[in-house]
Amino acid sequence: AGFFFILENQVRVGDVAVVNGTGGLVEAEDEDGLARGVAIHRALELLTGPNPPDADTLAARIAAELALAARREELEAWIGEALAARDHPAFADVFQPAPGIEARNELPILYARDGRRVYGLIDRLLIGDERVVVVDYKTHRVEAGQCDALATHYAPQLKLYADGLRRLWPQKAIDARLLFTHAGRQVRVDLEGA
Repeated sequence: AGFFFILENQVRVGDVAVVNGTGGLVEAEDEDGLARGVAIHRALELLTGPNPPDADTLAARIAAELALAARREELEAWIGEALAARDHPAFADVFQPAPGIEARNELPILYARDGRRVYGLIDRLLIGDERVVVVDYKTHRVEAGQCDALATHYAPQLKLYADGLRRLWPQKAIDARLLFTHAGRQVRVDLEGA
């Protein structure tokens, strides 16, 4: 599960919460959002890594790792959502990148900015010769029509990721996207306006 939390000397960024203007933590609103989000993120990590497991093996592994055996029916639905995202034609460049594009999952990033440490965990990073694409998964139960407003809401998080990535690859263009698993939609984030 991710978070976006500002402490006195550090900024942490993640995927199921946002700063509420006072530095406090605001959790996802749906009742099972945290467990669902963690399970879908883990499923996408395993499904897009080396030697991806079949759905049954994946369910058993995530149930054991996250102590979700009692929620097997829900877990199977969440894994179905992850599989649908991985196989969605609109997400092919994210989950089946072109030859020469390096893909990494759950990549930690830590850097200093304005006297603070910024820490985050990037869900998916695609590294090409001229461009780096940061992808953040959003597992909220939202409809496709809500994604643009949420993209504006999460733009500061992606800007923090991009600022850190520019330090690693100053010669490359940085693109940022939010991938909404439930809505089956991907939204590019304007990093200049964030």
